[in-house]
Amino acid sequence: MSKFKDQATSSQTGCGCFGSSKQKNMIKFSHIEVDEEIVSASIILEMIYRGQNVELALSRCRLNPNLVLLQFRDDLEYFIPQLINQILIKQLDYVLQFIIKAAEVDFFFAHTFFFAWRSIINDFNPENENYLKLYFSKLDRVYKKTLLIAAYFENHQFNDGIEQQVSKGMPIAQQVNKLPDRIQEYGTLFYSNHVYNDTLNLDNYESIFRQAKSSGFCSTIDFWDDIIYISQNLHLANPKIISLKADIQKINRNLPAAVYIPFQGVRNYVVLNIVVDECRVFPTKCRSPFYLCLEIYRPEEEAELIPNPLRNSRMSLPKTVGKMDNKNNSENNETSDCTRNRPTYLCKIVEAEVDAEEGRDDLSQFSNILRDNEVTHSYYEDLNNLVSTQNNTGKQLNKMSRKELTDSIYGCDNSDKIRSNSPFRNFKTWKLVQLIVKSGDDLRQEQFAMQLISTFDQIFKIEQLKLQITTYEVISLGPGYGLIEVVKDALSIDSIKKKLNDILQIKCLSQYFKLNSSQAMLSNFLNSLVAYSLVCYFLQIKDRHNGNILLHRDGYIIHIDFGFFLSSAPKGNLEKEVPFKMTEEYVDILGGYDSNLFKRFRKMFFEGFKAIRKHKEKILLLVKMMENSNLNCFKEKTLTDLERRFLQDNLSETQLYVQCQKLIDLSRGNWRANWYDKYQYYFQGIMY
Repeated sequence: MSKFKDQATSSQTGCGCFGSSKQKNMIKFSHIEVDEEIVSASIILEMIYRGQNVELALSRCRLNPNLVLLQFRDDLEYFIPQLINQILIKQLDYVLQFIIKAAEVDFFFAHTFFFAWRSIINDFNPENENYLKLYFSKLDRVYKKTLLIAAYFENHQFNDGIEQQVSKGMPIAQQVNKLPDRIQEYGTLFYSNHVYNDTLNLDNYESIFRQAKSSGFCSTIDFWDDIIYISQNLHLANPKIISLKADIQKINRNLPAAVYIPFQGVRNYVVLNIVVDECRVFPTKCRSPFYLCLEIYRPEEEAELIPNPLRNSRMSLPKTVGKMDNKNNSENNETSDCTRNRPTYLCKIVEAEVDAEEGRDDLSQFSNILRDNEVTHSYYEDLNNLVSTQNNTGKQLNKMSRKELTDSIYGCDNSDKIRSNSPFRNFKTWKLVQLIVKSGDDLRQEQFAMQLISTFDQIFKIEQLKLQITTYEVISLGPGYGLIEVVKDALSIDSIKKKLNDILQIKCLSQYFKLNSSQAMLSNFLNSLVAYSLVCYFLQIKDRHNGNILLHRDGYIIHIDFGFFLSSAPKGNLEKEVPFKMTEEYVDILGGYDSNLFKRFRKMFFEGFKAIRKHKEKILLLVKMMENSNLNCFKEKTLTDLERRFLQDNLSETQLYVQCQKLIDLSRGNWRANWYDKYQYYFQGIMY
C-alpha cells in the first residue's frame, strides 16, 4: 500500500457548521426532515475539494442511503466516485483509513467502494492495486464467517435502534442441506416443472473458475467475477449462445446463494437463479456483451419477521463510523452477537467444497481488456429480438384496439410464463431483473452520467415539479467491465418506427400518438420531454439519434447511452450549438407550435430551469470533484462551460424567461440535429 499523505491546506479537523450538540434535533428542508447530528456528505465533499481536513466530520457522515427517501441522496456511498478521485489527486491517507472502518460498518458500502476502486486500477499507479489487496484482505477476514445479505437487519433488536445494530452479517452454521436434484435440474432438459416449497437454505457462492474458499465478503464479488469472466472469453466461443448457456448452467448449480445484484433498487434481494432460456448474446467485432434475466427474492419478507411498512424505515436508520466505534473493537464479536435471536431460515448454511473447473485462467487477467474502435452500439436494438410480437399483418387498422397495437410493438410480458415454470414461483417476493453484462468498455463515464442525471431528478422532486426522468442502474465492476440495467417496457424510437412501418405502413411517431395515445400518455411525453431537454442542455449530451432515445409504452421518453456529454462529442460534432433535441415530430405530437401543450412545454422548461439554477451547486460539486480524472468527458474548460450554461446569477425572472425561450427556439427543428439524424440513417440505418 502506498503511503498517501494528507495535503490539507488547513489544520481544521472540523467545522462549526456541524454543531457540537449531541442532542438529536430535526430541521425542515423543503418537505424533507434532516438530522442535525448527521453531517451532510455533500458538505464534507465540498470541504475536501477546498483542501480542508474532514477527519472528525467523516465519522458523523451517513454511509447508507435512506430507503424511505431514496430519491434524496446525501449519503457518502452516493459520492464514492468523487471521493476516490479526490483521494487520488490529494493523496488523503486518513480518508483511506476511514474507508476501511466504514466498510466494516456497512457491507453494501464495502462492496460499492471495492468495485469503484478496482475500476480505476489501470488508470494510475500500481500502488493503488496494493491498497485494493489490503482492503480485500482486511474485509475478507472481517466477514469470513458471515452471510452478507440484507436479511441480517432482521437479527437486530427491533426496538433499540441503530445503537443495538450489529454491523456483521448472519453467522454460518455447520449444516449441509442442498437443494433436491430435481430442483437443481432447473434450466436443463431434465427439469420437469417442480415446485420448491421447503425452507430455502443459503450459502456463500463458490466460484466455478477460481480455486478459493468463499467468504461472506467474497460471495457477491466471486459471483459477478464469474459472470464477467464469461463475458471476456465469450468472443472466442462458437456458437456463442450455446457456450453462454452452458456456463450459466454451471453457475446455477451454486445458486441460490448469498449473492445480490449491486443495483440500489434490488440489492436487498437474493439471487435465486439465472433464467438460461432468456440469455441472449450481442456479438460485436471484438466483444460479446450479453443479456441476463435473474430471479430474485427477499428472504426477510418471506419470513415476515418485521411488518412490511417498518422494514425500509428501520434499514434507513443512519449508519456512521462514529456510532459503531464504541460498540465493537474485536473482529470476532460478530459471531457471538449475531447468534442471538437469529432466524432459523438463515442458519442452515452449506459449506461444501466445489471443485474448480480445470483449464480456466485466473481472474487476475481482468486487466487485459479487449478494446476496439467500434461505433457506439445500442443494445436496445438487439433487445428488440427478445420481444415476442403478435402477428397483426392481416388485421385492418380500424379493427385493431389500442392494446393490440401496443402489444404488437412492445410485445407481451413473459414474466408470468417464466414464473409458472420456476421452482421458486411460490415465493411471494419473487421478481425478475434484466441486465446487460459488458466487458471491453469503460462504464465509469456512463455511471457518472447517470449519477448526474439522477441528481437532476432529485432536484425536480425536491421542488415538487412534474418533470419525469427515468433513471436506470449502471455500475462499473472493474477496469473495463460492468452491468447495465435494462429498462422494461421501452423500445428505441428507431425500433418503434420500423415496427410501425411493418404493421401499419406508417413511419411518423406523431401518427402513432394520434392512433394510440391517451391524455395520460401525452402528459407523460410532455413531462419527460421537458426534463430530458433540460438535462441534455446542461450536460450537453450528444449522439442523440433515435437509437439512443427510448419510448416507454406509457408515453414517456428515456435517454440512454451517454458516451458523449459535457466536453466530448462524436467526430465532426455535427450537433454543435444544438441546446437540445426538439424535432418537428416532437412538436407535432404536442399539437404544433401554437398548441396548449407546447405552451405548457415552454412554461415547464422555464420552471425546471429555475429549479436547476437554485440547486446548481449539487451538479457543480459532482462535476468539479471529478475534474482531472481521465474520463473522456473532461477537457480544459469543462467546468467553466458548465457554469456558463446556468446563466448569470443576477438575471431577473423576466430576463431568465426570455433566455429560456431563446434556447427552445434555437433547438426546435435545428438543421444540425436534423442532419445528424439523416447521417445516422444513411450510415447506420437508424430511422429518423
